[in-house]
Amino acid sequence: MGEPETALQQGRSRTLSHPVWQFYEVVQGGYKCPRCGGRELVGLNTTNAVKHLKVRHEAEYAQVVQELKHRKQPVKRAAPSTTPEES
Repeated sequence: MGEPETALQQGRSRTLSHPVWQFYEVVQGGYKCPRCGGRELVGLNTTNAVKHLKVRHEAEYAQVVQELKHRKQPVKRAAPSTTPEES
């Protein structure tokens, strides 16, 4: 998979760390899906990129889902008690 790509969007640098981006080529103003014959898609919207894989490339979509499952989940902390403690 390699390093996350950095894309320039609206004059600022952005790191594309979501696993879906390994299946696309980032181009000026958007991204290309090499599996669809280089079809260009506008913007760098992760949700749309995931939906495209889900609808058109099921095997790649399954890989993204697996990678997301294996990512470390943040540790949930217990909420502080709001009830006064009894003495």
